Amino acid sequence: MSLRREGLREPGTPQQNLLYRSLVTPLLRRATPEVLNAAASKEPITTRLAAAVFNCLPITMVLQAYTGSVAKRDIRGGVVLGLVAISQSMAHANIAHVTLIHGPYSCVWPPLIYALFGSSRHLSVGTGAMMALMTGEQVVKYPDIETR
Repeated sequence: MSLRREGLREPGTPQQNLLYRSLVTPLLRRATPEVLNAAASKEPITTRLAAAVFNCLPITMVLQAYTGSVAKRDIRGGVVLGLVAISQSMAHANIAHVTLIHGPYSCVWPPLIYALFGSSRHLSVGTGAMMALMTGEQVVKYPDIETR
């Protein structure tokens, strides 16, 4: 299946597709030329790829200095926060007129994804009542829950 048939352009052309511009280009900008350039380094490709991964995923820098005592405190805090966030997100799913399972999905996946790719140590990602109200006003137009 070619990219043209799917309506996407091949990366590298002047009109690159949105996915390539938004995901791949920032990762390539973060990777240093020494990592990507085979002629600039005599290190094996696996070493250079590992360096590129460390450079593109900020969580790898945090995990290098992570200790067991910090992990214990983080686990305790995460369990307490998780209990509150899951019940709160189920209430927000009810406000938004979607099935209740969408609530925990919306409060679990965004922080996990941000933990891998985000660079700020202090950030709150979760559901919100105002966003649930606005979403509920839009999805109420679709009476069948499967079409939402």
